[in-house]
Amino acid sequence: DPALTDVRIIPFRGEYYELIESRRHLVRSAIYPVPDPALPFLGVHFTRGIDGGVHAGPNAVLAFAREGYRWRDVRVRDVAEMLRFRGTWRVARRHWRIEVEEVVRSVSRRAFVRALQRLVPAVEARDLVRAEAGVRAQAVDTEGALLDDFVLRESARVIDVVNAVTVHALADHATATSRAMGGSGGLVLSAAAMIANATVAGSTKAYIGDLGDSKNGAMFSAGGLWLSAPFFVAGGLKLIYDGLLYRMFQSVRPPRAKILTHQPKK
Repeated sequence: DPALTDVRIIPFRGEYYELIESRRHLVRSAIYPVPDPALPFLGVHFTRGIDGGVHAGPNAVLAFAREGYRWRDVRVRDVAEMLRFRGTWRVARRHWRIEVEEVVRSVSRRAFVRALQRLVPAVEARDLVRAEAGVRAQAVDTEGALLDDFVLRESARVIDVVNAVTVHALADHATATSRAMGGSGGLVLSAAAMIANATVAGSTKAYIGDLGDSKNGAMFSAGGLWLSAPFFVAGGLKLIYDGLLYRMFQSVRPPRAKILTHQPKK
């Protein structure tokens, strides 16, 4: 379907460091920089876990494989697919300075530390040890835009969730309700969203900001479908309930909500 080929998934590796135990007191909560609205990436930040550990990062380096957790992870098929896609070249042309900075932070601990010191000046290179990386499945369109919202494609019988952002965003009630008002399609979208919740991370193993490392990513992908089941059932029942109420108490059907957040360019 040509409507589905205007968006491709480009992998970006997010590399992390971890504060040594004796320096964890420097960070007592999550510390984030002011985000760049032109980019979907948060930038390097500090995240304190429930176990007391503190992760620092990630950067955002173009990976040469969809499961490219290390520089040496290269898959020719994935690289060829990226090179054939026009959007890849437009991203590179538009954001090449930022990507160069990210590569420098990847190969130079000193550069990575300088970025962290903008948030916590007391952090030093000796306070950090390497942690495992994650891979973000970034949706890119043919114009080189880094998409940070839902991308849905709808035909007569199928709704394709082309891009599903972070896990919690998949519970967008407004999107689900707009489909519930249209009838049984609401349940279809709910099913698509919940399945995407469980499987998108499974195919990409990890999100840069949310999962942090490949072990957590693998654990999420293995248990994601099982953990999503109760939410799927509850969401389906809620949609059925909303649909019944709507049909009972509304005599005029409202205009169908527009849910295609990203239209392919003609």
